[in-house]
Amino acid sequence: MKSSNSQTLNVALPEPQSDSDALSDLVYRAVLDALFRGELQGGDPISELRIAKTLGVSRTPVHAAVRDLIRDGLLMQEDGRRPCVARITRDDLFEIFEMRRLLEGEAAFRAAERMDRVTMMRLEKALETLDDREPNDELLLDWSRVDDDFHEAIAISCDQKRLSSDILRYRRIHYALNSIRMQAELVPQAVAEHRAILAALADRDGERARAEMQQHLREWQAYYVNLVSTAQSSSFRS
Repeated sequence: MKSSNSQTLNVALPEPQSDSDALSDLVYRAVLDALFRGELQGGDPISELRIAKTLGVSRTPVHAAVRDLIRDGLLMQEDGRRPCVARITRDDLFEIFEMRRLLEGEAAFRAAERMDRVTMMRLEKALETLDDREPNDELLLDWSRVDDDFHEAIAISCDQKRLSSDILRYRRIHYALNSIRMQAELVPQAVAEHRAILAALADRDGERARAEMQQHLREWQAYYVNLVSTAQSSSFRS
C-alpha cells in the first residue's frame, strides 16, 4: 500500500463462515505485513472501506482490527480524522521486545509447572519438521507457524488469562516480522533456542525456562532492532 489510493493487502483470509475474531486477526496481520514490507509509510491514511473491499470482508472485522492497531500504537487517530500509519522506530521495536521479555519470561516460569507432556511432545515434533531443511521461503513460512504455535502454547500453559492475552497481542506483531524480515538461514539457531526453552520446561525448571526465554528474545530483539536501524539509515541517505 503505497498511498491511500492504492491499498493492496496480501494475506490469505479464511472462508466466509470463519468467526469475526479470526477475520479481525488476519486483517490486523495484513495491515502489519504492508507496514513492514514498506507498502505503508508513516502518515499514510487508512480507509476501512477500501481495506474491506480489497480483502473481501465486511467492515466489522476491519473496524475491530483498526481499533486494535490504534490501541497497540501502530496506527494513530486524531479527533475527526481518519486513522493513519504511525512511524515505527527502532526505539518502538526495542520496547516491544522489552515487554515480550518480561511477559514471556514470566509465562515460561509458570509454564514449567503447568505445561503437560503431550503439549511438549507436540512442540518437539513441530521443531523436528524444520530440521535439515533447505533455507528457502517455504522453510520461512513453516518456521513462522511453528514459532507462533510454540510461544502461544507457553502463553496458554501459564494459566493466567491477562498475561496470556498480552503475550498474544505482542505475538501478532512478531508474526509479521517473522514472515517478512526473518532470514531462512537463521532458522536452525532459532530452533536450537526453542529446544533449550523446551528442555527447561520438560525439567520443570522455572528459573531456567525464564532465563532461556529471555535470552532467546534478547537475541531477536538485537536482530530486528538492527534491521530497522539499517533500513531507516538507508531511507535517510536516499
